[in-house]
Amino acid sequence: MSITVLFVNTRPTPLEAEPCYRAAKALGLEVVLMADRPAPAAENSWSELVEVDTFDVDALVAAAQEVATRRDVRGVVCWGDRDVEGTAHVARALGLPGHSVEAAAAARNKILFRDRLADAALDLSVRYARVDATREAVHEELEQLLPAIVKPAGASASKGILTARTPTELAAALEQSARYVQPEIDPIFRWYPGQVIVEEFIEGTEHSIEGLVDDGTLVAAVITDKWIEPTYHREILQLHPSALSADQQERAVDAARRAVEAIGLGTGAFHLELKIRPDGSMRLLELNARTGGAYITSHLLPLARGFDFIQATLRLACGLGGGMDVADAHAIAGSRHVLASEAGRFDGLHGVDRALSIPGLLLFTLEQAIGGQVKVPPDGYVESVLASLVAIGYSHDAVAQALKNAEAQLQPRISALTG
Repeated sequence: MSITVLFVNTRPTPLEAEPCYRAAKALGLEVVLMADRPAPAAENSWSELVEVDTFDVDALVAAAQEVATRRDVRGVVCWGDRDVEGTAHVARALGLPGHSVEAAAAARNKILFRDRLADAALDLSVRYARVDATREAVHEELEQLLPAIVKPAGASASKGILTARTPTELAAALEQSARYVQPEIDPIFRWYPGQVIVEEFIEGTEHSIEGLVDDGTLVAAVITDKWIEPTYHREILQLHPSALSADQQERAVDAARRAVEAIGLGTGAFHLELKIRPDGSMRLLELNARTGGAYITSHLLPLARGFDFIQATLRLACGLGGGMDVADAHAIAGSRHVLASEAGRFDGLHGVDRALSIPGLLLFTLEQAIGGQVKVPPDGYVESVLASLVAIGYSHDAVAQALKNAEAQLQPRISALTG
């Protein structure tokens, strides 16, 4: 009987999801996809589809247990924040490698994450305060954090993040968040509905660490440089490997190790975001107990290093061992998102042929369906990403410029919604 790995949903686009199936096949693993609905993918990407409400932990665990009665299930993985806790429950129920339920909750809930850092007395956190339906916000306390970031405690992909620099902006942001952080707005808020965290705003450069943990020990970590759109904190550009100095990278990896220990991660992948302030000090933004998105782990790491991070993740999840040696980078790889500036119906993009002619540009993919509805913040976040680009080169500046030049060729066609 072949070894089976359970996938709890997929990455949001086929271009990011496909490397996950390919990595499993390279390891000889059968994939059982447990998902809310069928996902777009090449035929035979998975061996079996189990449709289940993956937000319903009891139903998810029961479905996984049923699969385990007839297959040799050795591992379970997820690819997005929404499934981190459900995956931990499945791992516990089936006795599989993974993160504990408590650690998964600390990784998913930004308030719990801050609390764990505070409990560990780490000098890597920021000042923060929680706001939820059970606590009347003390505006004087919150105003001491200004300028501040207001964000849902249980969201992902920059959903619902707002910046407030004045008391008036803070009040408006809290009101907007109260309306937004509801399950009927986005199903991800079936986890932690109404919970919001207010954090002090940190100036500095932003970076992410893609890490792998084996039974609580950090076994691999690499760093990516990131650029964020300032108003709503949507990601624009990622470059790998980082251009930080060797000393800064060593300190960043040490910060990741301390964060992993603080929240008690077990076995699996994580994606940690941090900022380096002008004085050189570091502050942790959030930690996600899954592989990184924005094409970092699916494309940038393999292109720049020849390192299959996803395959290494599956090795850990299934207890296969090996595959944790990270090669030095031999190239620079980058990804860039094309963001909508207005809401409406997405009718396509002009200039794709010109963008693909830019030297170094490797990949172009649509993130929104033609004819679909485009939203822009604060009404929609993921819905504002129209397309993504991936490029390779041999200097950070060259790759960043290639992506910028390619993005400049793309002219979104968005029309007013009717009816």
